Amino acid sequence: MLRINQPARQSLREPLKEITEIERLRSRAENKRGQWLRNRGWEYTSSTPGCYWMYRKEWEGKVFLVDEPTAARIQEHWDREKDYELHPEDYEE
Repeated sequence: MLRINQPARQSLREPLKEITEIERLRSRAENKRGQWLRNRGWEYTSSTPGCYWMYRKEWEGKVFLVDEPTAARIQEHWDREKDYELHPEDYEE
């Protein structure tokens, strides 16, 4: 039986705690981003080719069917465009 001394055991546990915390925060961020997308009209669906879970949104006659990070980038772009249309004075030099 392999015995690990106490200081070594603790030094192994600290990185595991950090990884667990990183994964918890990543999951929380993904949940918030998913909620943000759904609030902006994106549908999270598995009714896709291959039955993959993806985000779907129709915009200007086109259907976008993408993964979550891509949907977020698209939505951010659309939000910036809309903000520019509403407040062009904020973007003038």
